[in-house]
Amino acid sequence: MAVKKGFKLTEVGEIPEDWEVRCLGEISDKVGSGITPTGGEKVYKSSGRPFVRSQNVGWGLLLLDDLAYIDEKTHSSFNSTEIKIYDILLNITGASIGRSAVANAQIAQGNVNQHVCIIRLKEGIAVPEYICEYILSDAGQRQINNFQAGGNRQGLNFHQVRSINIPFPSYTEQSTIAAALSDIDTLITSLERLIAKKRLIKQGAMRELLTGKRRLPGYVANYKLTELGTIPEDWGIAPLGQVALILRGSSPRPIEQYLTKNHNGHNWIKIGDVNPTAKYIITTEEKITNEGAIHSRPVHKGDFLLSNSMSFGRPYVLQIDGCIHDGWLVIQNYNKYFYTDFLYYLLCSELILKQYISKAAGSGVLNLNKELVASVLVCYPSYSEQKAIAAVLSDMDSEISALESKLEKTRQIKAGMMNELLTGRIRLS
Repeated sequence: MAVKKGFKLTEVGEIPEDWEVRCLGEISDKVGSGITPTGGEKVYKSSGRPFVRSQNVGWGLLLLDDLAYIDEKTHSSFNSTEIKIYDILLNITGASIGRSAVANAQIAQGNVNQHVCIIRLKEGIAVPEYICEYILSDAGQRQINNFQAGGNRQGLNFHQVRSINIPFPSYTEQSTIAAALSDIDTLITSLERLIAKKRLIKQGAMRELLTGKRRLPGYVANYKLTELGTIPEDWGIAPLGQVALILRGSSPRPIEQYLTKNHNGHNWIKIGDVNPTAKYIITTEEKITNEGAIHSRPVHKGDFLLSNSMSFGRPYVLQIDGCIHDGWLVIQNYNKYFYTDFLYYLLCSELILKQYISKAAGSGVLNLNKELVASVLVCYPSYSEQKAIAAVLSDMDSEISALESKLEKTRQIKAGMMNELLTGRIRLS
């Protein structure tokens, strides 16, 4: 294979002729992990020395919302695991293996547990942010995935961490590359924060609009006291089973006998067909025969499906006709009382979820059944007000969706930049 002019072939692929390949062990003063204190979480404190666990190390960022702390006595026995600012933290065991971030002032002088490796670079030799970005890149993750430590449990040992090969430009070029990637990281972070803020705003709007605590223009705010608290006088209130039909799915046995590749078969809607974050169910992977459909629960476009156990309480709106198995509940015949989009937001609301949890409490596992779902109380305004409320919440969803699309595109741009900049295919002046 011909090598591009100005490049050379190395252990990490083609890189510019003036770059080197260094392994982490060559450019590091320290590669080592920490210890979990005897007693585990029981010894964690609400303040003191930060104690970083694998869940605190994300993909290029620190996740410190649930940061634990240890006291000075415990810290003093872990001197060798003390974090310094600009240390690279790398998860070396479990499902989050390969996640990496650079230590900041918030966690400096804290400690890590045994699942997190500290990589401390030699000063003035390598830029921590550059090295961290390479570890997170496709090429860096491939090296990590190629290691076979830990048997059935994913894991990296220190020898393997030290042997990770890094394409190595000058210190100045490392800094320039790291700065360019940091700029797009800042944009990604700002988008993530904005999305989180918009979701909180929507959550607050749902809490107020779906209970009538906030009325839209044109609707009078007189109230009455009910089992759900104070709601508008002109709103109805009833158990869901009185204003809609709740049924459980059913399946022919054995189901394999009734599956068909015939396009004329009936859609066989499985929990596996559902995108957990989606609103609609729009397609299925499998079909069942006419005979199988006779022994199944028929469902129709516009019906709501709820899983008995998975995605607890999460409603999905059908965009297709079909049949469902006994892992689903279906809500039908609601149109006399509810506008579809309003009922969707109502079923997604805290008002309903809290009732599900309260009614399912004590069963050991949170499961839904048709009696439980039928018994939850719902409140509802006129059809016109339902449409107005649903329009407000739908606009919020559209705004959030547009931001999520922008975030995904930005992440893709960053991935492309990493592939080009960290291999030297694009050089920054």
